Amino acid sequence: PKRRGIHGAAYIPGTMTVLVSPRGAEPAVISSPGPHTPRQTGAGPKRLTVPHVGTRSPVLTGRQQRSSLPSSLATTSPDPGRKKIPSVTTAQGRWSVGNRPAVSVNAAAAAATAAATTTPTLVVPPVPMVGVLGEHQAQSTMPGLGAAVSAQPADLAAIAAAVAVDPALQAAQVPMVVTPEPPPAPQELEEDAEEDNRKRIKDSITHLTVDTTLNLMPSVYGNVLMALTDGGMQYLLAGARANVGIRHGRYMFEAKICEILNPHETDAKRGRAVVPRQLLRVGFSTAGSCLFLGETEDSCCFDSEGNFVHNRKTVAASQKFARDQVIGIVLNLEEDSPNASTVSLFRDGARISQPQPLPENLKGKALFPTVTFRNLTVQLNYGPVSGTKMPFKCRLLQDAAIKDVQVLSQTVPKDGKYEVLFPVCLPDEGTFDWLDMFLENHPEHCELSDRKILEWAEKSGVWRNKGYSWKASNDKPDMNFGIAQMDDFSIRQILHTVAQAHHRHFVYMEVKSNLIKEDRKEALKKFSAPHFKKIAQVMMGEPTRDFKEKVHSLLLKERQDRADMEFKQRKVEESRKRLYEKEQKDAERERKRVERAAKKAQEAALKVEEERRAVDAKLAEVQDPEQGDAQMPDSEPRKEEETAPDAEEDEDDDGAEDDKKDAELEEPPQVQLTDEEKKMHFRKQAVKDMTEWTLSTSFTNFTTPTKEEGFDDVKHVWLSKN
Repeated sequence: PKRRGIHGAAYIPGTMTVLVSPRGAEPAVISSPGPHTPRQTGAGPKRLTVPHVGTRSPVLTGRQQRSSLPSSLATTSPDPGRKKIPSVTTAQGRWSVGNRPAVSVNAAAAAATAAATTTPTLVVPPVPMVGVLGEHQAQSTMPGLGAAVSAQPADLAAIAAAVAVDPALQAAQVPMVVTPEPPPAPQELEEDAEEDNRKRIKDSITHLTVDTTLNLMPSVYGNVLMALTDGGMQYLLAGARANVGIRHGRYMFEAKICEILNPHETDAKRGRAVVPRQLLRVGFSTAGSCLFLGETEDSCCFDSEGNFVHNRKTVAASQKFARDQVIGIVLNLEEDSPNASTVSLFRDGARISQPQPLPENLKGKALFPTVTFRNLTVQLNYGPVSGTKMPFKCRLLQDAAIKDVQVLSQTVPKDGKYEVLFPVCLPDEGTFDWLDMFLENHPEHCELSDRKILEWAEKSGVWRNKGYSWKASNDKPDMNFGIAQMDDFSIRQILHTVAQAHHRHFVYMEVKSNLIKEDRKEALKKFSAPHFKKIAQVMMGEPTRDFKEKVHSLLLKERQDRADMEFKQRKVEESRKRLYEKEQKDAERERKRVERAAKKAQEAALKVEEERRAVDAKLAEVQDPEQGDAQMPDSEPRKEEETAPDAEEDEDDDGAEDDKKDAELEEPPQVQLTDEEKKMHFRKQAVKDMTEWTLSTSFTNFTTPTKEEGFDDVKHVWLSKN
């Protein structure tokens, strides 16, 4: 290169580098098809010596030193020494000339550039750039290269003409790089909201107590939400749902992280830290669904990590957002809009996600704004005034028309007292089956139990030893998180303390404690507030008809699930067996084919030998007529043995037989309950309500509750008191 007047060299594995001499000499083209330079042996760019350029170091050593090449190969930012980067407008668009990532062009265009200008110019051909020197050593492609537009010779000529008349470029000490401007941002399809004179919502949007988690502390005004962060609560998610849902139209709401909390966490010897520690999810859910966004098919959301989540499926769909940024969530349900049935995310008025299609099972339902967060303080703005300027006019939810939304309200008891139920059941006799059926019919009640804490921790992403399927018992499952603040039942104590401040219905589910008089008295002290009505609900003896039907439906579902599993296993086994048999048949057919081919080759060789002998015999007869009659062999060639047709398996018959077998096993069998199962009142579960040791040591202390213990009422649901 020095002999040809080249002042710089750039090495890119597997590509071709074109450099132009500043003295106008013939362009030097270095072709490096292999993973090394002429001065280097071995794999990968380890050390490359570059001739001195300006005042920069002439030596580049891997990732240790800054490149002596143009800064475009070492950083994506413009050279700080240049205040203005000239640009040229050509037929393909606007081009910049400066220290930026190289544009992909072909060798012919590079030659045109070399012939048109004497200014140092670096042009890279359009191939993937692996192992680029400098800051991008470990990257497979340079940022923005995939979207680059190839420069044509006409464009390069125009660029060269601009460079020739620009003194700033002519005075440059380093090679210049020709790059196109970044592609324009996608056009915003959302339009300004039209004037709407329909009747608006009067009452302020709020969060009903039944639609918030127990660890959530809402403010009286301003919709500021904070979660508890002590006693293991810092590991659990908090959630809240607004009382107004969107049915039609296009509306938005805003969220803002006001505070990031970093609570103390004890060192977990066997547990794992919850990641991320701070998390915010904003989205929509249906009425009465799970408050943890993205966990079920009844909700969808964006999270602060830049993901779109639905039914535990995560897709990278947006940019991240953080503290002091106004996050806008737009739900478009307008049928005539180009973004119909989509949800979009904005940050400080700028779009940071493309419109995400609304899941099919959420279409046609009222969708309520919902937030789920951890270790944060969040402020929600439902309007009517936005906290930032959007690129289009969009009404906030508080400014929605009444016909476009659904408004929920919380029913207050007539006497102003909320129920606290104490279920009293014998172990393994319908305890938690009754509770599940009761909560299904009374969703306004909140369960207080250890199994609910486990479910909460699982949805919060807390890791548990042995997984969440393992339990010592249903009543007292071991926490086994490896985190002291969770394993010592601190969360249970905090929940019981916080429950006293809530105006909502509770179900205090403790199988053993609710059967022992002393434990019941201690539990009643936790709900001594005047707005609570304490009720003991006894379920013993023969259950009611609706409970029996519920148990039978659960038994039938269990049997059907087992039958479906056996059907799938049998189908897989049959398929594996047919595949093995087919492989054996194919191998047998191949063996017979090889044998037939060898036999035919042998017969052909014999035929050729017989023909040769016949020809020799005729020649001998001509030469010696006297011995012709005695030595002439049978002139007629031996007839080929008639071979039976190919004994190949009838593949069509095999395929038809396989299809018949598949048709027979297409649908799993429908099971029915046996007469013995129909007489059962309770299910036998794999995990018992109480361990055998606990049951044997406490059974003699079991008693039924009375009002003298402090209950406001005692109800016998299945059997009467007598």
